[in-house]
Amino acid sequence: MVLFGVIIMVFLLFNALPGDPVSMMVGQRSDINTREQITKELGLDQPLPIQFLIYLNDLSPNSYHENSTDNQKKYEYS
Repeated sequence: MVLFGVIIMVFLLFNALPGDPVSMMVGQRSDINTREQITKELGLDQPLPIQFLIYLNDLSPNSYHENSTDNQKKYEYS
């Protein structure tokens, strides 16, 4: 229970901090298409509960990721 509480607190803390992760990745002077693409790839366009589930998935040792190559969706465990 304590570990789950810490996970929730860290997630909420990173979402409450000011700043945009996309701006930190590409800088302030980037075009809007690049920013939108990175936002979509990171899942930052999703609602907060979905972002939390993605965060839990990434913390899990058996995380489930979606990889797309040549417009073909392929799911694999990593």
